Amino acid sequence: MEELIEQYNNAKKWKKDMFIAMIAMLVLAALMIAAGFIVSELIALFLISGGIIAALGVAVCIISGCTFKKVDGLVIKYLSASGKTEDEINYILGKTGK
Repeated sequence: MEELIEQYNNAKKWKKDMFIAMIAMLVLAALMIAAGFIVSELIALFLISGGIIAALGVAVCIISGCTFKKVDGLVIKYLSASGKTEDEINYILGKTGK
C-alpha cells in the first residue's frame, strides 16, 4: 500500500512537471514567433517551428492529464475494493474532496 501511494504521488508530481514543460514550450514558441517577425526573411520558418513546438507542448500536457486521470481512477478503484471508504481514500491520496 505504501508503494502504491508513493507511485501515485510520483504520478501527481509528473503531471505538474509536464504542465511546467508545456508552459516552457509555449514561451519558447512565442519567442520563436517573435524572432520570426524580427528576421522577416525567415518568418515562415519561425512561424512553422513555433507552431509545432506550441502544439507539442499542449499535446504533452493533454496526454499527461489523461494519463493521470486514468491512474487516479485505477488507484481509487483499488482502494475502494480494499474496503476503504471515500473519506479514507481522500485522506490517503491527499485530496481535499471531490
